[in-house]
Amino acid sequence: MANSIKNDLIASGFVPNVEKSQWEPVQKIEFLGACLDSKDFTISIPKKRIDKAVNTMLEIENSIRQHRRVHVKKVASFVGQVISMSIVVGNLCQFMTRYLSIDISLAPNWSYFIKLSTQSLEQLSFWKKNLTEINCRHLNHNPSYTKIIYTDASTIGYSGYEVNTPNGMVHGAWGIEEAVKSSTWRELMAVFKVLKALSIVLASNRVKWFTDNQGVCSIIEKGSMKTELQDLAFKIHSFCVKYSIIVDIQWIPREKNQIADYLSKIIERDDWGLSPFIINLIIDKWGTIDIDWFASPHNAKLPVFYSRFWNEFCAGVDAFSANWNEKFGLFVPPVTLLTRVLSKMLKENARGIIVIPCFSDDIEELPEVLAEKVPLIPELLVSARADSTTKSYMNAFQRWRFWASSNSVGEEDILPAKPFIFALYLCSLVQSASGATSAANNGIKDRLFKRHGRWKSDKAKDGYIKDSLKERLLVSQTLGI
Repeated sequence: MANSIKNDLIASGFVPNVEKSQWEPVQKIEFLGACLDSKDFTISIPKKRIDKAVNTMLEIENSIRQHRRVHVKKVASFVGQVISMSIVVGNLCQFMTRYLSIDISLAPNWSYFIKLSTQSLEQLSFWKKNLTEINCRHLNHNPSYTKIIYTDASTIGYSGYEVNTPNGMVHGAWGIEEAVKSSTWRELMAVFKVLKALSIVLASNRVKWFTDNQGVCSIIEKGSMKTELQDLAFKIHSFCVKYSIIVDIQWIPREKNQIADYLSKIIERDDWGLSPFIINLIIDKWGTIDIDWFASPHNAKLPVFYSRFWNEFCAGVDAFSANWNEKFGLFVPPVTLLTRVLSKMLKENARGIIVIPCFSDDIEELPEVLAEKVPLIPELLVSARADSTTKSYMNAFQRWRFWASSNSVGEEDILPAKPFIFALYLCSLVQSASGATSAANNGIKDRLFKRHGRWKSDKAKDGYIKDSLKERLLVSQTLGI
């Protein structure tokens, strides 16, 4: 058949190149700069191309050793040779030559001698050690993923979660400097922080990673010409190598990443912590503390702590799922969890120190000059509303003001009102309502308990009175229903 094809080509006017033609069937052939092996089903770079790249590296090293600089064309030649091997090595060719490309871009012209950065020298060393070992790609490779991650970042913080891991959510807040970084930097940092937080879960796994930032996908696969982003991408790559994590990152539209998007915008408003001074006082009085059960990366004062979400430093998440009586712990919980914390401590006979905040009066802490201006707040709040809105709520507010004044509450605590005092007021309303109902059902004249409740109209008075079941049934009996 080979001879038949050869004769047909010649008869058609074509002149086959004898040196480049292979007329006998073979299982291994060099084609378009690559070696195809149908027996092992692999593809590799020919030895002569590998040797050429190695020789170029040696020339670069020799030039640096003698002159501390190297011709920019020599470096560009090496980068081009490596990138041409991407059919076998993949995106690693571009990723592990980015620092070299950055150094090349800094040269003012092509006749310039450049000084290579430390990162570029490290990349040269990488190719010198690994070029031969990674020169093989299996064509029948069909990867399957054992972990699935979604990540996102906002101006508030970052988040991520592993689909099949219980409590596998990661969350953190940005610092002041981090919050003003570019969206690509924040999304890339989110990937790095989630990697570190879930390192135990992801180690030795092939991970499918989803993000709604296309730039992040490109940077993780190929690197970036921006040094700041390339540094971060290199940290991600090095971390994956250290923990044998293979990441296949893919872009998805924002509407398919809503959970991670929601988590990245969480603000822990009831988060608070202790100063190092207070921690030292506690340790001096009660001794060494083994663990902080309620902390976050930015307020943790002990090396071992539990957090609400996974992060790179915490020992675990969800303190309520742990056994508290095994370690002497520090309990600094959010105020909203105090009841639940005390209940679990009693149930498990926990040992440790619990710290509860005592919030002082804000007005008492004000300087005298500012304290005199507190009465201006009610006027400002009233003027900020439309007249119709103010009139609608004025009667209810006047009732609150009258009650507060009658109970010696200062004008500065009437508006804005203190939560605890207003809670007492609501309790008094409940008592007034139940008292009015009781009076009405026992035959007390409306005029008397109307004055007692300080209601100005019958409509206001009737809103607090509930008719007894007997009186309601009497209406049905009278109507013959």
